[in-house]
Amino acid sequence: MKAGRALLVTGALVVAGALVAWRALTSHWTLTTAAGSCVIAQGMARAEVLTECGRPMTSGMQPKVPGRPFPRMCSAECDRYSDHLVFYDCDGRVAKAERIQPGVWQHCSIGSIE
Repeated sequence: MKAGRALLVTGALVVAGALVAWRALTSHWTLTTAAGSCVIAQGMARAEVLTECGRPMTSGMQPKVPGRPFPRMCSAECDRYSDHLVFYDCDGRVAKAERIQPGVWQHCSIGSIE
């Protein structure tokens, strides 16, 4: 009986550890929005981001983003939410988000970012 319990506890710890590791490997960002804030994750569809965070302050395009299968390239969208830029991949899913760096070209053509 004790061996069964030990196996059950060990299994639960392995599953919990795997979930923590998966969460750490998936990138998440908190964006400031007109309504407060929202959390997005790498791989979310743009429609999901719009539902979760509302309309961005402005939108633009990224020049030549690598896609799959290689050598596919596209001009993917990017959105500005307050002090962050959200970059999408060729399939319209979140690739990354970056804090805006005034005066630095961040590969998102939406006009002047001040």
